[in-house]
Amino acid sequence: MGKVACKIKDFKDKENPKYECKKCGAKVKKEEKVCKPGKIKIKSYKE
Repeated sequence: MGKVACKIKDFKDKENPKYECKKCGAKVKKEEKVCKPGKIKIKSYKE
């Protein structure tokens, strides 16, 4: 399947993306779908 998300413009997984491509900004659930993955930091609501 390869790095599909980076080839499509404005790609975004529908629910709960966990990774974001540092190069193009695509948001996906699985790390393997993007070329430069970076974990999305979840803001805590305690503050």
